Order: sequence, then C-alpha cells, then structure tokens
Amino acid sequence: MDGGPSRPVGFLIPVGLIRRIALLGLSLVVSGCASRSEVAAGIAADARMGQAIIATERFDIMTYQRRAAGATMLTVYVEGDGFAWATPTRPSTDPTPKNPVALRLAAADGSGAVAWLARPCQYTGGTRGRGCSEALWTEGRYAEMIIASMSQAIDRLKAGAGVARIRLVGYSGGAAVAALLAARRSDVDLLISVAGMLDSAAWTRSEGLTPLRWSLDPADGVSALSGLRQIHYVGAGDRDVPIAVARSYAARFPPGHAPEIVVVDGYDHHCCWVDIWPKLLTRAEREARVP
Repeated sequence: MDGGPSRPVGFLIPVGLIRRIALLGLSLVVSGCASRSEVAAGIAADARMGQAIIATERFDIMTYQRRAAGATMLTVYVEGDGFAWATPTRPSTDPTPKNPVALRLAAADGSGAVAWLARPCQYTGGTRGRGCSEALWTEGRYAEMIIASMSQAIDRLKAGAGVARIRLVGYSGGAAVAALLAARRSDVDLLISVAGMLDSAAWTRSEGLTPLRWSLDPADGVSALSGLRQIHYVGAGDRDVPIAVARSYAARFPPGHAPEIVVVDGYDHHCCWVDIWPKLLTRAEREARVP
C-alpha cells in the first residue's frame, strides 16, 4: 500500500475506486516510464521547489523546499510510509513511495515558505542508503532514531529559511512522525494530519497485525501535545487508516479537551486530498484549536 502506513498485505481494493483512479492514474502512467525519484522531481519542479539532501547524524534525508522572502513561518510536510512491503511476507528493499501524496500536498501549498521531508531511506537508495535497513520501514518505522533524525533535518530547514516557528503536516504514517516531532519540539505552531496514523497500537489491533515493537506511538505522548493547536482530517471511506484510529488518539486527551477530528465525506486514504488541500489548509489555519 504505497503512500500510506504500509503493512504486509496484498493489493487492496480501495473505496471509491473510480475516484482514486482519477487521482492516481496519471502518476501510475508516469511511473511506468519514469523512476519514483523522477516522479517526485517532476512534482517539485512544477511547484518551483528545490531539492536538497540533508545529512543527519544517522541518515541522509531527501527534501524539497520553496523559500519565501520575509517568511516568519515554515510549513513542513512529512511523507507517508511509502512502499514498505514488496509482497505480503517480504519487505521491499526500497520504501520510496510511488505516489508521494505529502509532496503533492506541499506542492499545492501556496502560503509561503514550504518544505517537504521524505522519510529516512526513501529516495536515497533503500537498503543501500546510509544507516538503512528493512526494519526502519517495517517494525521500526517510527523509531526514536527516525524521529531524532527528522528533527535534525527540520533544524537545518529552519536555519536555511530564516524562520523561528514551524507548522507540521503529516500524511498517513507521516502523521505519526509529525506528532512525535511536535511532542518534543518547542517551535511548533500547528499540527495537521491527513489520513493520519495517530495511534499505531489502535491501528495494529484493529487490523490484527503484530505491534510495531521498535516504534514510538504518538498516542502515548498526548500530554506533551495538550497545549498545541491541532486538527486532523480523516476520509469517511478510509479503510487503510479508519476513523477509529484518530478517535482513539483523541480519546487519550482529558474529557472535553480532545483535538478536532474532521471527517470528510467522499474521501478515502488517497483520494482526493490534493484537490481540496488549499481549502483544508485555510480552515486549519483559522479553526485549529488547542486540546
């Protein structure tokens, strides 16, 4: 399941198949004659985003970014889990996503300074990348070393953009990373998730999967997130990360202090968030509340 919280299952028949084909058809056609890196490069080029690879202590992390003169805020998008499983029982050797939804969201964001972060080992060679192994996109996809390295990359992006504050947007499994980053940083103004993996224990239980034993769970850190503005968008037809996962996360907050969960009718895990993203981003900036 590319672009989402990957798991050892076969091909999934999605909700709203026709709408998803409309969204993904072009990228699948393109990826048939171009590499996954070339697909991402094309998306970024159309949005005038420049490429860089940030060398953190453990990993090399791919980023695309667009700077804005005089910006005081940087919006950072975190990509999903990507292509983690080649078959139901065999991890892939390269988790680079075929359809980088978070990058598409970043490209659609015209609000100023924007950066997109791939996850470690995506776009840098998979198992051939520095510090990389299959465990880092299976059981350890939200491991401490992953979160620490992503935080280091954000520090570099902030310095380059000349800003003091950031907004974090996480898509699918990238929402877990974004929430875990927000829980440990003091410079986050707003946390937004789209089809987000906000409670990985609830997700693995609901799907009958083995717990992600080497990963951190964002739902365990709600006390550190209780003072942060946040809003979480979930597709009503999302079978990959069902609404119950976001609601389980929200239930971890004290009564009357749960973050806002916005259920969007007619949408599922992939389709068609990019089409309405500017509208959802504006709503988040205006309406997101502190739990």
